[in-house]
Amino acid sequence: MHYLIRRVKCDETKPSCLRCKKFGTKCDGYPSIEKRGKHPIRAVPLKIRPWMGPKFQASVPLSRAPLYQVPKSNIFRNEAENRYFDAFRMDVIPEISGIWDDSFWGNIVLTACDEPFILDAVLAIAAISLSIKENRRTPENLVDGTVDSKVSSKHYRFALERFGRAVRTMRSTLTNDEQDLRKALIGCLLVFCFEGFQGYPKQALIHAISGYHLLQSWMLKKSYPLVLPNSTPPVTSLIEKELMDAFNRLHTNAVTVMGDICSEEAYMLEYASGDKVVQNMPSTFADFQEAHRYFVHIMKRCAVFIQMAVGLSLDPSSRKGQQGQEDSASTMLWGASIHIPFPKGPVPEHILAMHAKHLNELRQWQLSFTPLRLSTDPSIQVGATVLQAGWTGVCMIVNTPIPRTECYWDQFLPEFRAIVSLAKTLFRIIPREPALAKKGGFSLDISIVPPLYIVCKYCRDGGLRREAIALIDLCPGREGVWDSGLVRKVSTFLMDVEEEGMVDGYIPEFARARIQKVAVNVLKKTADVECVRRILGSEGEVSIRRKRIEWD
Repeated sequence: MHYLIRRVKCDETKPSCLRCKKFGTKCDGYPSIEKRGKHPIRAVPLKIRPWMGPKFQASVPLSRAPLYQVPKSNIFRNEAENRYFDAFRMDVIPEISGIWDDSFWGNIVLTACDEPFILDAVLAIAAISLSIKENRRTPENLVDGTVDSKVSSKHYRFALERFGRAVRTMRSTLTNDEQDLRKALIGCLLVFCFEGFQGYPKQALIHAISGYHLLQSWMLKKSYPLVLPNSTPPVTSLIEKELMDAFNRLHTNAVTVMGDICSEEAYMLEYASGDKVVQNMPSTFADFQEAHRYFVHIMKRCAVFIQMAVGLSLDPSSRKGQQGQEDSASTMLWGASIHIPFPKGPVPEHILAMHAKHLNELRQWQLSFTPLRLSTDPSIQVGATVLQAGWTGVCMIVNTPIPRTECYWDQFLPEFRAIVSLAKTLFRIIPREPALAKKGGFSLDISIVPPLYIVCKYCRDGGLRREAIALIDLCPGREGVWDSGLVRKVSTFLMDVEEEGMVDGYIPEFARARIQKVAVNVLKKTADVECVRRILGSEGEVSIRRKRIEWD
C-alpha cells in the first residue's frame, strides 16, 4: 500500500522516496508548488463599503448584501498572487467604489480575472495600493529610493512588473470582436485606476477617454443609443449595462477637468441624443442607482454646454493661449473646462435659452430625486447626501457662461451654505480615521470635493470659504482626477489673492479674481497656478498673479 494511504511521511527524496523503493511501490511524491492547487476562493458577503474611512459601516443587513463573484477556475500561480487578489477583493474594491454601488467590481471585474492580463492589472492595483499605505508616501518617493519600508518597496516593484505585463499583453492579444472589446474596456478601467493610485491623472484620462470612444463607436455600429441612462444593450450583447455605466461616469469625470476631449461633432451628436432621455426622465426614480445614472448624464450635458458657450465668448487668442500649455507627458492643464478668462461681450440669446433649458433639467431631476432624498433608509443616506451636494454644485457651475462680473455669484450664498452644510452632514455620518489622511486613497468616481471647490472659487464670504477649504482637507487622496491636496492649495491661493483687496471684510469687484490656468507637473506634485483680475478703470485689461504650489 502506498505510504500516503498508510499516512507514512515521505522523506521527499526525488524522484522517488526511499520508503516507496523499499516496499516496491510507485511513488507519486508531493506535487510541486507550481502544480499544487490552492484552496478554492469562496464567494464572500460584500463588505459594506467605507467611504474614505474604514470604520464606517452602512446599516444594510448582510442578508441583503450581494455576493462577490469569483473566477471560474483556479488562476493563481503562487501564494503571493492569492494574497494580492484577496487584498483587491476585500480592501481595494471598497476604496475604488467609494460610496457607490460596487457590484461592477465584485461581479464583472473579478469574474473577468480568468483573462491573464486582467488578473495582472488587478494584482498590480492591489500591490500599488498596499505600497502607498505601507509607506505613507507617494510612489515617486519609492522610485527615488527614499523608502522607509522594504515591504512597501517590494509591493511597488511587484506592481510595476505586473502592470507592465498587463499592458503589453493587452496590446498584443486583443482583436476587434465583441468579446475582446469587453476585455479591452475592463482593461482601460483598470489602467485608469492604476494610474489614479499613482497620482498620474493625465495618463489615467488618456485611457479613460480611449475606452469611452471604443464603447461609443461600438454602440453606433450596433445602432444602439449612445451611452445614456436608459441605454440598455440587448440580451445577446456581451457588454453589460454596469460596464457602460462605469464608462459614462468616467467620461463625465474627464469632461469636468479636461476641456475639449471630443470632437464638436461627437459632442453635438451625444448632446442631441440626450434631449429625449431628459424628456423621458421618470417622475420618481425607482432606486438610488437610477437617480445616480441620470444625474451623471445631466452633469455631463451641463459640462458640454459650458464648454460650447465659453468657447463662443472668448477671444481665439485667449483660447489658444489657454490650450497650448501642455508640453510633456508629465504636465497637464487641470481644470481646463472650469478655469477660464473673463468673457467679453454680451451673452448670445441662444446661450441664454440653452442655459434656461439646463436649469429646467436640473429642477426636473431634483423633483424626481426628492422621495429618495427624504427617505429614512440608512443604506442610501450617504449617497443621497453626496448627490444632493453634487446637484447643488452643478446648479451653480451651469451659470459659468452667464456672468460678466464676479459679484454675480453673491446671490448664491444660500446654495454655498447648503453645500458646506451637506459636507458637514456627510462627515458626521461617516466616522473619520485621522491616519487615513496620511495614507491617501483613490476612488473611481467624483464625490464631495468638486462641490466644495465651487464654494472656494465663487463664494467670497471668508468664513464659509475657509470652512470649505477645511472640509476639502478632510478628504484624503483623489476622487477620479480631482486631487484634494491640489484643490485645497489652489483654493487657498485664490482666497489669499482676493483678500489682499478686501475692504471692511468685503471683497469688491476690482479685487476679485479668476483662476485662469493650473499647469500640473504630476511627477513633482507641483502646479503653476495663474489667476487674473480686471484692472480698475481699464478697457478689459487684466493683471496676472502667478504662483508655484506644492502639495502632498
